[in-house]
Amino acid sequence: MASTNAVITSLVLLAATVTALPQFPQPTLRPFVPRFTGSPYGSPTPFGSPTPSPFGSPTPFPVVSSPAPPTYISTPAPPIYKPLPAGPLIKEAPGYNYAILKQAQEVNFDGTFNYEYETENGIRTIASGGLKNPGTPEEAQVIQGSYSYTAPDGTPITVTYYADETGFHAEGAHLPVPPPIPEAIARSLEYLRSLPPSADDEIKKKK
Repeated sequence: MASTNAVITSLVLLAATVTALPQFPQPTLRPFVPRFTGSPYGSPTPFGSPTPSPFGSPTPFPVVSSPAPPTYISTPAPPIYKPLPAGPLIKEAPGYNYAILKQAQEVNFDGTFNYEYETENGIRTIASGGLKNPGTPEEAQVIQGSYSYTAPDGTPITVTYYADETGFHAEGAHLPVPPPIPEAIARSLEYLRSLPPSADDEIKKKK
């Protein structure tokens, strides 16, 4: 009962509040009358008749046909290489390292030296040398020795040599021998060696 009275009281207060609101007059609607009867820009051009262009008719674009697609050729598969079976090294094959059977060398404080070595395929080398006439204008490094090996055709080769201030000199049975010097040229060379040294020779010795 009490809740009903509270609802009635709330409705009475809401009605009194709506009645107390100020009443505004309703606006009067008038019909729209246009101020201008015509367009200031002249009569519009109908859409059906366009104005012709002063630049003439447009040139149509040429129709370019699409190029034919490229033809691809399949690449053949690479060949398959099988590794060779492993086996013992052949001494005559390239790349084989022959064993050194003998090797010795000696270098002294006075400049003298000697060395020697020998391999299993028949190469043998021996040499010795030193300083000739040390501390003099005729000072020169000298060496003498020999080496031997077997040629591809099986021929044994032996070379004996020496080298000094006069150059390298080698001897061997396989080396060509120069012909003998004619007697007249030999006498001329002997005469030139017997002459006293010239001024140019003295200058060269001092240098």
